[in-house]
Amino acid sequence: MKIVIIGAGSYVFTPTVIEDLIITSKLQDCEIVLVDLNMEVVDLLAKITRRIAEDNGIRVKVTASTDRKNALYGADYVINTAAIQGAKRWLMDYEICLDEGIPHECREAGALSGISYGFRTIKLMMDICRDIENLCPKAKLMSVSNPLTKVHEAIHRYTNVDAYGFCNVAQGGAHGYDLVANILGRSYKEIYVVSAGVNHFSWIVSIKDKVTGADLFPEYLNKLYESSKHNKDHEIVWQWYEEYGAIAAPPVDHACEFLPYQSNIKYIDTPPFHGSESERLQRIEEMKQMASGELDYRNVDYFLGASWEHPGLVIGAIKKQTFLHLNALNVPNVGYLPQLPEGAIIEVPAEVKDSKIQPYKDIYLPEKTVDICMNQCIVSGMVAQAAVENNYELAKNIIDIDISITHKTAAKNAIKRMIAAHSDILTK
Repeated sequence: MKIVIIGAGSYVFTPTVIEDLIITSKLQDCEIVLVDLNMEVVDLLAKITRRIAEDNGIRVKVTASTDRKNALYGADYVINTAAIQGAKRWLMDYEICLDEGIPHECREAGALSGISYGFRTIKLMMDICRDIENLCPKAKLMSVSNPLTKVHEAIHRYTNVDAYGFCNVAQGGAHGYDLVANILGRSYKEIYVVSAGVNHFSWIVSIKDKVTGADLFPEYLNKLYESSKHNKDHEIVWQWYEEYGAIAAPPVDHACEFLPYQSNIKYIDTPPFHGSESERLQRIEEMKQMASGELDYRNVDYFLGASWEHPGLVIGAIKKQTFLHLNALNVPNVGYLPQLPEGAIIEVPAEVKDSKIQPYKDIYLPEKTVDICMNQCIVSGMVAQAAVENNYELAKNIIDIDISITHKTAAKNAIKRMIAAHSDILTK
């Protein structure tokens, strides 16, 4: 079995994938290829991976490469985490929005910057998908690249690649629904939560006691209301509950990306990416020490378990025919959320059973959230169309439709400047 990780230079995501494949799933006799433009980093990660495999008695072939096409040939799984100059390009968009007087329209996966970010990432993903179609057409693509919904709309509509999107931000914690559990005064292990909708914009459908099955939603609402009197984020979540009759599952800073501007929300003003350049240089020095054996990877806090996303566990469950529950998976809608369009990319719970990935069906969203989720389904489809067809005039229509963008005229001026600023990517 051959697994290719594209964008493997990520010191947050890649080590967790390695941990899931080797330490947790204990996959024997597989080949792992780490692909990145930065050969120094992936070569270090390859050496560390071999050390981890040896320590755990796992036979694995690990190589590093900057040649994506050569790496993809014959792959069974492709895991993608790539972004094009993420922080640098976000700052370019932010400066434009700031100059236009609308810095709050620059977020991450939603609003104006979500459109621009979508255009850029879709360009990259279309190239990757064409390579997959030609070099490993039966491979499953497992991606965490943002803006996830917009990117997967393009993959689903315009390629034949079997793709799945991973993002556990709705949990509010690395392993379970910590945001909900904390308000209830419980551990995430004690509750069973169902959330669904659109990535970064899902809504809680139910909260139950994992052992007794008791409905905990009324208790949660009572405690949230009390907490909202002295907690700013809980106040905003309660405000949304009063307006939409539902609880947003992700943290406020993510869910707000897809709603109109609110004066009581502090929107991001720094790049939404992990780590600064100085931190990255420090991590590289630490990886050099781990690769040489001078530093034990097990004693480095950030190295294992840093990412919340676990496509490696899905690969392990498929290969070993074990059961795995997923709190969130992004897939084309096939009766999973009947209130949203068929084929739109949505986020629902899923499971791996009998070596098959099976999203849960017939989940119904709170009624007042349907229209706002529908809005983002439409926006994502239009962003995908504009990027794939090189029809960036559609950006103006997207702005008119997108409810998260409140300053329409300034936004249209800004998106025109953004498209020009990123022309080196968008006109390839």
